[in-house]
Amino acid sequence: MSTYSALDTFLNDKLYPAVYDRLDKIFPELGFVRKSADQWQATNRDHMKQRFGVRPDRVMAYENTKHGVTIHGKEFIPWLDYVHNF
Repeated sequence: MSTYSALDTFLNDKLYPAVYDRLDKIFPELGFVRKSADQWQATNRDHMKQRFGVRPDRVMAYENTKHGVTIHGKEFIPWLDYVHNF
């Protein structure tokens, strides 16, 4: 029996792709800039050090994981967790 719900479908098919396409506008504090069609990189050094304890070049968002941000060498943080803990 699957626990996958209509909410999961909405988040994965509608919400996360829309957030991913607008990361620079939705999370301006992270200073995201597009590196390529399938990758964003954070640029805000002060916020990255304070919030995640890393350089901004270590914080990336990828097309294949639209539901969160990857902290290289540390962890993956889903957007809903980031917003909840911000």
